[in-house]
Amino acid sequence: MVELLVSVAIFIFMTALLVAKYGNFNSSVLLTDIAYDVALTVRTAQTYGLGVTGTNSIFTYPYGVDFSTSNGTVLTLYSDTDSNFYYSSVDVPVSTYTLTRGAVVKDLCLDTVIPTSQRCGTDSTSVDVPALDISFKRPDPTAHICAGADCSYTYAQITIQGTDGSERLVTVQQNGEISVE
Repeated sequence: MVELLVSVAIFIFMTALLVAKYGNFNSSVLLTDIAYDVALTVRTAQTYGLGVTGTNSIFTYPYGVDFSTSNGTVLTLYSDTDSNFYYSSVDVPVSTYTLTRGAVVKDLCLDTVIPTSQRCGTDSTSVDVPALDISFKRPDPTAHICAGADCSYTYAQITIQGTDGSERLVTVQQNGEISVE
């Protein structure tokens, strides 16, 4: 009888531990999935900008993604009809992506050099901005990383934050490299 009680107690303890850890694991996986969706949205803009025709079968318009911390749950994939490399009232929205499960765009950081550390904002060349645009125009695969009309940046970092406070970083370099950390 004592062995049975000890076995049941161990089983209950292991089950409770597993259930407690499952919630953290699940939110971590969901946040990583959302970060990859954000990176995929930027990759879609890159694909459209480098290989999709504009109106009348002419490769004239850049395509980009608009990010904002003020509306941190919505990203807009757009056709940049005025070719200024940032989202304006004359540009045509192609689609919107809404972050789910309570995730938000917490921080947008731009830099003129690739930071030596994993986090943007640790040196004097980086700047936090409330909104940024990343766009691509055929035939140049270079990413145009802009804060408003200023497109002098070579590196962007988008911080996605989950409901539990954990974060994932989506980085875009001027050469077109997109990664999730």
